[in-house]
Amino acid sequence: MPNDDMPIPFQFVADDAFAMKPWLMKPFSHRSQVHEEIIFSYRLSRARRVVENSFGILAHRFRCFLTTLPQKPQNTNLIIMSACVLHNLILTRYSLASGDVDHEDPSTHAMMPGAWRDDPVFHGLRAPTGNTSIKEAKSQRAYLSHYYTSRAGAVSWQEKMIT
Repeated sequence: MPNDDMPIPFQFVADDAFAMKPWLMKPFSHRSQVHEEIIFSYRLSRARRVVENSFGILAHRFRCFLTTLPQKPQNTNLIIMSACVLHNLILTRYSLASGDVDHEDPSTHAMMPGAWRDDPVFHGLRAPTGNTSIKEAKSQRAYLSHYYTSRAGAVSWQEKMIT
């Protein structure tokens, strides 16, 4: 992490519907969060929005990503990488309209949803349920929640966003 010497493994970001694992990070429960937990959950939510925005745009353009890819894992990796390259090539010719993607208001840092979220094919998607967590994952989440409120990891505007 920037300005820190503690190694943190790569992780997927998820919402409350997923079970927390050392490789999958989710927000704290909304019940009685303390300040560090609120900041952590806010920052995790911002990261998740970036991922959702990226995947949503890719799936909107290449509909094959709206279902399971019946391929071998190594072929799936090639398909995803190829779609990203094709997407970037298309962008060099035809840029996305500014309202198509999620964007951040520069003065308030509020997230504004993009038009891709209105596509009806995304409305029925639900995350799997389950709520088991393990000690290592909770320890990593606690460390990150402290990091995001420390001098090393805080951003200047995060306090305004949680009030």
